[in-house]
Amino acid sequence: MPPFSFTLDEGSSRLKKPCKWQRVLLKVSGEALAGDHRENIDPKVQIVFRMSEVAEPYIRRRALRHLEKGRVVIFAAGTGNPFFTTDTAAALRCAEINAEVVLKVTNVDGVYDADPKHNPNASLLETVSYHEVTTRDLSKTNIPFVVFNLQKPGNVAKAIVGEKVGTFIGCTRNQEQNGNALGEERRLVNEV
Repeated sequence: MPPFSFTLDEGSSRLKKPCKWQRVLLKVSGEALAGDHRENIDPKVQIVFRMSEVAEPYIRRRALRHLEKGRVVIFAAGTGNPFFTTDTAAALRCAEINAEVVLKVTNVDGVYDADPKHNPNASLLETVSYHEVTTRDLSKTNIPFVVFNLQKPGNVAKAIVGEKVGTFIGCTRNQEQNGNALGEERRLVNEV
């Protein structure tokens, strides 16, 4: 079996549990399709290892050139290093290209005070300060994070233009002006 293939259970449309590299391919393929399918965007997907049929390799200068030409760039498949999450990779790539914000798509509406899949009383947090989360690398670069649900039509476009969607993680304008990224003041995404 090729390293990037997957199989279906007999009589079912569900995938058998894929190995790590199969999960990476499925995730990268999904990210490659996300922009086009959800928001009619032609994304340029970049990854840190060879998978030329699906995406081009991550090269900082090439990513910047795509952005200069007005293209959407999607960074996929993490950092290519063990022990780092895809969230870490997103923060890293955004810092490398001097991005204004990280848009994190997920299957829930944002960040909650408890797991909403297990706690029906979980409350959505509209904003979270850097101090409230352990994203130290983001707080050092002052790149805000926006966490939102990819399954809701229009959410990607809303996040891109700075409309309120999901949860905003970052500091307020007052904190930016005062150089205080650790304060508890909160701000809504539409103030970005």
